[in-house]
Amino acid sequence: MKGKKLQMLGRLRMRHRKIWYLVMIMVFLGLIGCGNPQEEARLKLSEMKVDYSPDTFVKAARTGGFELVTLFLQTGMDPNLTNKRGETALVNAARYGRLEVVELLLAKGADVEVRDQMFGATALMWAATNGFKPIVELLLDHGADLNIREARMGANALQAAATAGKSEIVSLLVDRGADLNARDINNRNALIWAAHNGHSETVRVLLDNGADTGVKGKKEGLNALLAAATAGKKEVVKVLLDKGVDINARDHKGKTPLMRAAEGWPETAKLLLERGADPNLIDKEGNTALAVARAYRQAEITEILKKVGVTSQ
Repeated sequence: MKGKKLQMLGRLRMRHRKIWYLVMIMVFLGLIGCGNPQEEARLKLSEMKVDYSPDTFVKAARTGGFELVTLFLQTGMDPNLTNKRGETALVNAARYGRLEVVELLLAKGADVEVRDQMFGATALMWAATNGFKPIVELLLDHGADLNIREARMGANALQAAATAGKSEIVSLLVDRGADLNARDINNRNALIWAAHNGHSETVRVLLDNGADTGVKGKKEGLNALLAAATAGKKEVVKVLLDKGVDINARDHKGKTPLMRAAEGWPETAKLLLERGADPNLIDKEGNTALAVARAYRQAEITEILKKVGVTSQ
């Protein structure tokens, strides 16, 4: 009986010792974890039920999830990893105006020149397009190349900003040394893009800085005035004429701004006539502005041109 009691006591001591060892191991591992920021960050993400993947990381940058981005970076995640769409965290953060996230990513070594897969655009191009001035400034301060071109149209950050009518960004980029007359793959400069999209203030900024009004696109031969007239951008036409742009400039087919406006823009046609556009000029097909108006069934413009004594060819 005494022997059995001793055996039981021995077993209890062994169990207590094992339990003690297990407790000590857990405490030790806990202490290690507390001293390891990477493990702490992984644990925190796990507790938050966040999927640990590049897709989630990039999404957090896009939505402005500063805490999540911080935790991902603390785990040692490469800031230049891409999601399934080929986007980096920096590109998305810049595109959607997440200044704090951009600052964090740059501080952690994000590549400022990485492009997205779909458009071949950099973080600077996206920030410029969407008018996020503080982000544009920050990217430039970190060495972003002003004159890199996106893959589809061959446009740079200045052209992107001009296309979107972001006049303040245009001024900033020009002040920082952007090539004012850089051309895209169709030979269009920032002025043509701003004019075509009706951004009169941006056009004014570009002209004040010396943009070349004689540049023409390859496809149709449109300069800024012809592009504005084609799109019926009356206010842009006015700004360009005030700066002395040739009112009778010709495209590749010999069409003038008045002929272009005659395709469907009565107010623009009136303005051009008031400012001295020649209604009797003929394009390479032998058409006057009146003939163009009739061909496009523009009754109002036809009457306007008849009043100035123009006859169809």
